[in-house]
Amino acid sequence: MEMILEVVIVLLFRYPGAFIRWVFLHKRRTFDSLLKEDPYINATLSIAILGGIALLISYILKR
Repeated sequence: MEMILEVVIVLLFRYPGAFIRWVFLHKRRTFDSLLKEDPYINATLSIAILGGIALLISYILKR
């Protein structure tokens, strides 16, 4: 069950992560090369950015 969950998470979050990396690398590399490079880097970056946005929104709404 853990393996299936891990695969689903990586598949869902690797595209937004690759897009974020593509934008911040100033489009020096192609989106496809970043997507194929390492899906775990892309998924981790995507989850971290989305978590940061969620924390920021939570902080703003509490004020």
